[in-house]
Amino acid sequence: MPIHGFARDLPWKVESVNATATGARAVLTLADSPKTRAMYPFGWQLTLEYLIAHGELAIEFRVRASAQNTAPMPFSAGNHITFRMPLVEGSDPVKTTLQSPSTIEYMKNGSQPSGEKRPLAYDPALPLSRHPVGSAVTLGGYTKGIWMTLTDPAGLAVTLQHTASSLPAEVCLFNMWGDARSGYFSPEPWIGLQNSLVSGNGLTQLAPSAEWQWRLRLTALDLNARPNRNIPAR
Repeated sequence: MPIHGFARDLPWKVESVNATATGARAVLTLADSPKTRAMYPFGWQLTLEYLIAHGELAIEFRVRASAQNTAPMPFSAGNHITFRMPLVEGSDPVKTTLQSPSTIEYMKNGSQPSGEKRPLAYDPALPLSRHPVGSAVTLGGYTKGIWMTLTDPAGLAVTLQHTASSLPAEVCLFNMWGDARSGYFSPEPWIGLQNSLVSGNGLTQLAPSAEWQWRLRLTALDLNARPNRNIPAR
């Protein structure tokens, strides 16, 4: 199986696209095939819905396991959402702050989990100048909601939240990485863990005929339009 799995490399079927004065929606699907079963011997269907409305982007994943599967189906799901930096043109990108109520970092040997953890929280917020450049920080242990906020001091904040119908016991929920000075930062919302199909850690196990849901919500806030600059989690 290629790195990051195979779903991103396959052609999706567009089920519907529609737009009105208040929003726009697109629904896409992907299903198993002889090509995927050569790497991953399970039947499944993945439905992906994008909705833009009321100044927000909502993304919903639905994974359904085939009734013909003879065992629970192990998988993980992630998204490479990436923000262009700085959020406000002309500002200093490394002065953008990152806030997220993680409690632990999963330590790694190179790119693989070492099995060790250490306490780590971006709460209160820290500037991106203190975030490692080009090295992923694998965060978990969320007890106050699963969210992160990037705040540009020039007056724009973006918050990304996600929830799932079930979570593994040991799981990365954001795999933060990027290089703000080079113009990008990716929080990588994820429900998984590196090397999970080999180690068995960080996997969601889906019984035959069962469905799993994952919802992401991205909001933007103009801080210059509001007196309160504290970004609450919702």
